[in-house]
Amino acid sequence: MVPSKALLLRGALGLGCLALFLAQSYREVLKYTSGLTSTAISTYVDEGMVFPDAVVCARNSYKRQGLVTGFEQFVANTYSMSEVFGGENGTFFPPDSFNATEIHTYFFGRCYLLKASPRYNSTTLKESHVV
Repeated sequence: MVPSKALLLRGALGLGCLALFLAQSYREVLKYTSGLTSTAISTYVDEGMVFPDAVVCARNSYKRQGLVTGFEQFVANTYSMSEVFGGENGTFFPPDSFNATEIHTYFFGRCYLLKASPRYNSTTLKESHVV
């Protein structure tokens, strides 16, 4: 019984993939044994690191379910910043520590992009405001 061309082609492709995998594994083992790894060994620690940006959305996207046909209806049916944070800029940080930008999304409603002010970092917030 003679194997078909498709079966031979699949077998050759499988052997080629296996050979490529073994060659790459061999290269990685050689790099590891010579001390060249892609893992960071030391880290830089700075007490004054800048906070990352964060996007915050309300738990429920809309106040009422239904079709939103215009921007005014979208705004009226979604949660404002004061409803999400409990104040204009929230009550957890000093008022000028974050800049908030409103983002409009169909799926999540109104969301807010929070960017830390340049003059605030982890050290200045620890020293200036204790929750």
